[in-house]
Amino acid sequence: ISEKESSPKQWYQRRVRGKERQEFLNNVIGEMEGRNPAREMSERIDVLRKEGSSREECMEALEELAYSAEDMDEANDLYLMGGLHICSAYIKNPDPELQGLACDVIAAAVQNNEKVANFATDTFILGDLLKM
Repeated sequence: ISEKESSPKQWYQRRVRGKERQEFLNNVIGEMEGRNPAREMSERIDVLRKEGSSREECMEALEELAYSAEDMDEANDLYLMGGLHICSAYIKNPDPELQGLACDVIAAAVQNNEKVANFATDTFILGDLLKM
C-alpha cells in the first residue's frame, strides 16, 4: 500500500515503527562496535594471574573465558595470549569449583580446534586433565 492510499494515522504508525527499528539497530551496532574481545580476554587473564584476585573474581573470569573460548578465533587468541597455561595452573588449584571452571575453559578451547588441541597435548595440559 502506498503512502497515498493509506490513512494519515496508518502512515504515522509506520513511520514511528520505522524510527523505533532504526534506533534499536543503531544501539545494537554501537554496542557491537565497542566490544573488543581480545582486550576483554586479556583483562580476564590478568585477573587470573593477579595474586590478589578474589575467588569470585577468578570464577567469573574463568566462566567468561569458557564462554569466549567456544568461538574458534577467540580460542586461538586465548592460546596465543598464554591463557591455556594460566588455566592449566588452576587445574591444580585445591578449590574444586575453580578446577572445574578451568577444565571448562580448556575443553571449550580444544573442541574442534586442532591447533589448540595439539598445543594442549604437547604441553601435557590434557595429561593433567586425565590425572584429575
